[in-house]
Amino acid sequence: MTALTSAAVRRMGLTWEALPTKTRALLGQLNRFISSADNYMNYRQEFYQVNQQPCIPYIGILLSELNFVEEGNATVLPDHPGMINFHKFRLYAKAVRKIQQHQQVAYSIGVLKPVYQYLKDLDPVVDEKELLRRSTAAEPDL
Repeated sequence: MTALTSAAVRRMGLTWEALPTKTRALLGQLNRFISSADNYMNYRQEFYQVNQQPCIPYIGILLSELNFVEEGNATVLPDHPGMINFHKFRLYAKAVRKIQQHQQVAYSIGVLKPVYQYLKDLDPVVDEKELLRRSTAAEPDL
């Protein structure tokens, strides 16, 4: 989804308009799902509701969540020196437990040879200027 929201792809209005309405709607739904709004609230809510379905967690969001737990919660209670803030450690445990839960689910994902070969042969472009050049060549500005 990140690649689809890059400037080089977003600018291609004619190409976006050529997509079937159903595809555009699905992409919009996926975009809302991974939106960074409210610290990825939509993703985090869905992630904590998914139980036994195969799910590959976006580890960056989970690491950020652990960082927020660390930075936003005292290890000991400020009003009671020497007393451990168990709430902080419950938040840690919740995040780690959820990751462990998804590690226990079997993933029976078969290899789709055409997709595998396409991705294997793909020549990735990581330079934004080159992406923009190719985008403009494919769909010139009006």
